Formats: sequence, C-alpha cells, structure tokens
Amino acid sequence: SRSMEAPYVLLDKPKVLVIGAGGGRDIFMAKSHEAAEIMGAEINPGIVKEMSPGGRLYDYSGRIYTSDQTKVYLTDGRHLIKKIPKNSVDLIVLNGVDTFSGLSSGAYAYAESYLYTKDAFRDYLSVLKDNGIINLNRWFYLDMPLEDLRLHAIALQALKESGAQRPWDHIIIGATKEDAASIILVKKSPFTPEETEKIYKYFEDHSTWRLYPAPEELKAKPEPVVNFQLYTNYFKEKNQNYFAYKYPYDISVITDDNPFFYKYYKLNAFNPFKVVAQHHTGPVIFLSQLVVFAQSLIFIVIFILLPLFIFKKNDIKNFPEKTVGPFVVYFGCLGAGYMFIEISSMQRFVLLLGSPIYSLTVVLSGLLIATGLGSMSLPKLEKYFRTRTDLMTVAALTLMAYAVAAVFLGTRVFDCLMAYSFWIRILAV
Repeated sequence: SRSMEAPYVLLDKPKVLVIGAGGGRDIFMAKSHEAAEIMGAEINPGIVKEMSPGGRLYDYSGRIYTSDQTKVYLTDGRHLIKKIPKNSVDLIVLNGVDTFSGLSSGAYAYAESYLYTKDAFRDYLSVLKDNGIINLNRWFYLDMPLEDLRLHAIALQALKESGAQRPWDHIIIGATKEDAASIILVKKSPFTPEETEKIYKYFEDHSTWRLYPAPEELKAKPEPVVNFQLYTNYFKEKNQNYFAYKYPYDISVITDDNPFFYKYYKLNAFNPFKVVAQHHTGPVIFLSQLVVFAQSLIFIVIFILLPLFIFKKNDIKNFPEKTVGPFVVYFGCLGAGYMFIEISSMQRFVLLLGSPIYSLTVVLSGLLIATGLGSMSLPKLEKYFRTRTDLMTVAALTLMAYAVAAVFLGTRVFDCLMAYSFWIRILAV
C-alpha cells in the first residue's frame, strides 16, 4: 500500500532502519525515496541466505540486500538497535514484523515479541534524531481495534517515560481502506501543525482513514475507531488503567518482563462453544492452554506417581516412617524451585540471546552443568563451614540475592551486553 510511505512526506533523504527486512519491500520503498543510508535487521537465516549473493532470490529481488548504501544484518532488531549510536537514525520501520510458527495450535498468542514492548520503544526513541519517526504497520479491525490500540498505549507510556511533556502530540494513526492495515507514526518530537497537515493530506490522497487524532466529525460518534482518542483522553487524566480494564480486549502496556504482545484476549471472554473462522484467535488460545495442562497431568501420573506406586515396597517404604514426609517435601520443593528458576531464566535471556531456541539451550545446559559442579564441590565447601546447616543457609541466601538482583536490575545489565558478539553473550548467560 502506498499509504505506508507516509513518513517520507516529512523526511528528506533519511537514514532508515528496517526491522524485519524480509523480501526487501521496505528497503525498496526507502531507496525509492532516496534514503541516504539503509540498515536492515532480519532474524530468519533462510531469508538472508536467499536474498544474499548466491541465493535464489538475489537477482530476482534486484540485489536489494547489497545495493548502494544498504546493509542487512542477520540479527534481532533489538540487538541491532543497541549497536547504533544515539540520535543517529531518521526513520525506523516495523512493517508487520511477525512469526506465525505456532499459529495452528493457538500458540501465536503466547509468542514472545521483544519488538513491541515499552522498553523496545524507549530503545527506538533513543537512537532517533530529534525529528525522527517510528513507522509501525499492523492489522486493523474496524469493529474493534486490537494490536494498533495496544501499540498506541505503549507508545504514549514510552514517550512519557522518555521525557515527552505532551506524548499525545507525538502520534498520528491512520488505516488503509483497501487492505485493512494501520499506519502508526510515532515522532520523537511533537508533530508541528505543518507536518500534521501534510500527513492528513497524504492520508486523504491515498484512501486512508484518519484514526488519531480523531477528526471532529467522529469525536461525537460512539464508533470503535474513536477508541484511540478515548484512550488518550483517559491517559491525559492518568486514568488509562481504568479504560484498559473496561476494554473488551487486553491492551495493557507490556514490558520486556511480560512480552506477550499478541495475547490480547481476556479470560473473562472465554467461550469454548464459540465458533471462529481464524484458528489463531478466540477460544482456541485458552483451549490449547487447557490441553497442555491436561497433558502435563497425564505425564505426571504416568512417569512420576505410577512408578512411585509400583516400586513403593522396595523404595520409599524402606525409609523410617517419620522421614518419608520430609523426604517427599524436600525433593518436591527442590524440583519446583529448580523449575521456577529455569523457566523464568529461559524467558528473560531470550532478549539477550535473540531467540527462544538459543535461550532454552544455553540456560538449560548452564543450569545442569552448574548443578553438577555444585554437587561435586559440596565436600570441599563443607570444610569452610562449621555445620552443613550453615552451608545451606549461605547457599540459600546467595541464591535469593541473585534472584532479587535479577528482578530489580531488570534488563539494565542486558543493555550493557547486547552490543557484544553472540559468543560473549552466551558466556555472560
């Protein structure tokens, strides 16, 4: 859609960063507007291979990945952002950057995305020049805004925390009539009246509705598209949480600690008997969660409870009666505690390593190796303590201190590490 070119109305020969370079459409668009320099981030190695020299699509695409003043990196967008100097980019483009790998099971709603969090927006704003713009394009539903309204909420909060006095003056939103896509423009500095008028005129000439700021003729109507303006009004009164609570879908501001951008269905809307055309929306996301829970219970019965029942005469029954309870509780808590640390660490380190696969592999391997080394060093460590209780107390307090530090430091430590090479980040984990 030509309406996606809206930011170029305001920018002359900009330095552009494309997150999710894909087949090169956004790179081509930037080149057609005489961009001075283009950087791209593409996390899919298969796409980069086919679009690079020697790839099957290299010539077909016009060799766009290696054209003049263009450089595409095989990396995650957030990692590339960390390597870019502050105040150096004119335009950041995120044109429907998605992954549909878990679509059929409903897992799309549980897919983590660190590109649309409040922390990500603050990173984007930090590398933009004063007149720089973030251009986001998402699916638009006329009857009830979802992802685009959440992005609006996230942008407002990120702008406020970045020092904007009137965040609502930094955003313009439109939606194409032909392909139901929203255009969200977030500017580091407020849009001037002249800039605003240029964008409005461009929307009008390219079959695009203006959603925010809402036109005067729409403000008096209870139409869903006015929700952008309504949310902003609540935000001005510092009462946006109430609006989000009453809204039928989850549009709350997400962070790197809760990066589930696509999970916009609320549990109170769960209706297992409702039939929907899309197999990645509606009740299926809750049904899939129930199925996974049921599978877990079945595996627990088969692989834990059943073996314990079968071998109880030769195993746990041989313990003194008073020690059976503490024995079961101790190892149950040990396993539960291990999983709590394991699961939360896997989620957190996705941001640093750039992929859930890398995070699972590195974190799980690291935990298992460290557990083995800890057990092996136990006899030597005991020599430095009067009793084993003292050793366990110090170990427990150390672990608690680490966990608290990991929570309260958040991703600040990652900010210092993400610019380094992949192997250094693995060692850091």
